[in-house]
Amino acid sequence: MPGKVIGGNARRGTAVSISFGKLFIGFRSINKSLIENVELLTEENKKRVLSAVGWGAAGLFLHPVAAAAGLVFGGRTKEVSYVIYLTDGRNYLVKSDVSTFQRIKALYLSKRK
Repeated sequence: MPGKVIGGNARRGTAVSISFGKLFIGFRSINKSLIENVELLTEENKKRVLSAVGWGAAGLFLHPVAAAAGLVFGGRTKEVSYVIYLTDGRNYLVKSDVSTFQRIKALYLSKRK
């Protein structure tokens, strides 16, 4: 399941996926060398991350949606929210399944070797 942008420098709902060692946001291919960081959004860092990149309103959106998703899906699926930071200053707040997050994080970590 591809992820979806929920905030940042792309239109909300834009697909986020990984294929052939490249990150795709919409139809735009992003080479792994442009990924500065991939950070999981947790309760501990949510306020800092959202305020640092100017997505204060997204914080109000994330918590109720996560709660509603938990009620609707009853634990059948696990979604996570995370931020993808690029070296050119673009940032994307993304919601996807855990597998997509892990593959994007692995792509980021592979460039550091």
